Amino acid sequence: MMYNGKLLVIKRDATHQYEYYNGSTVPNSYSIEWISNCSYTLKPDADNYKRFPNTPKNALITVNIISYSRNTYKIKATSNFSSQILKSEITKIN
Repeated sequence: MMYNGKLLVIKRDATHQYEYYNGSTVPNSYSIEWISNCSYTLKPDADNYKRFPNTPKNALITVNIISYSRNTYKIKATSNFSSQILKSEITKIN
C-alpha cells in the first residue's frame, strides 16, 4: 500500500497488525478487532504511544473494506482523533 507517497507494508497475525513504513525495520503495531467480515478496528499498542506521544490514549482507527478481488482490496479508514479519511488499495503479497 502507498501512504503519503511511500511504501507501507502490513503484516498481520490473529490479534495484531504491524505496519512497516518506508523501509523501516521497526513496525508500528496495533491490536486488531474484527467487527464483521468487512470491518475492523485498530488500537495502537503501547510502543506507538512511546514513538508518537501526541496520539490520544483512546485512539481507534476503523477500517471498512469497500471491495475486493483476488489479490487486492480497497479500504476506507477513519479514526476518532482526526477528520482525515484514508482511501487506499491494498495488495496481498506472499
